[in-house]
Amino acid sequence: NSTADIKKVEEICGVMAENFLQSELGKQVQSAVWKKEEFEFKSRFGEKILSGIIDLVFESVDGSFTVVDYKTNQEIHPEIYYSQLACYRQAVSQMLSVPEEKIRCFLYYLRFGKAVEISPENLKLSDI
Repeated sequence: NSTADIKKVEEICGVMAENFLQSELGKQVQSAVWKKEEFEFKSRFGEKILSGIIDLVFESVDGSFTVVDYKTNQEIHPEIYYSQLACYRQAVSQMLSVPEEKIRCFLYYLRFGKAVEISPENLKLSDI
């Protein structure tokens, strides 16, 4: 990779980051009372123990929590991530002692500057 290519990628990433910060979701993060990027978890799901890293978790002033998973996909297909976000939601609930009903989950598509909230009815762990 040439220096020019690297610089171009850095510029694109900077624009994506700025677009997130200017979005409604990004503004909520900036006013959060607590936030953690790269939130490591280990949690029991039935007979399995899963571990991973959640891109972003934050707590709003009202005591609700939000999970954000960044995506760089070329198309928007949130349905393929329902099980992943269901795991994240349950892990955050277990680790932070917060009822799942107080945890919202979003995919943020960086290429599109678009946040997609996943409704609770789509956050089922049946596929695990």
